[in-house]
Amino acid sequence: MARKKTETPAPDAPETLTPESPEKETEKVTEQATIQTPPQKSESGSNSPVLGAVVLFIGGGVFCTPKSENKAVQIDGESVCRITAVEKGAKHPYHAISKDEGGVYGWIDANSIKNI
Repeated sequence: MARKKTETPAPDAPETLTPESPEKETEKVTEQATIQTPPQKSESGSNSPVLGAVVLFIGGGVFCTPKSENKAVQIDGESVCRITAVEKGAKHPYHAISKDEGGVYGWIDANSIKNI
């Protein structure tokens, strides 16, 4: 008589969800969901970009940190970017990422961007 082979999942294998366990399925979906927040409004009412804002990068240096002395790259063209971090008082206070493959991915100066 042949023995029936049973598989035991590895300890780090993802949990298999069954229709009988909808609460577990909800937990998994929640863990994998990307939460997007709308742009925040500036408290001072100024034209300074805020976290989540979409801006036009008009050219300039892109830096590795908000306090970098030397630019990582110089970009001379324009690019539509999203502000992903703000560090008030820093030399390069805005972290931006191109939305249009313009090459911006790093910390930039306030005078390198325009609100759109």
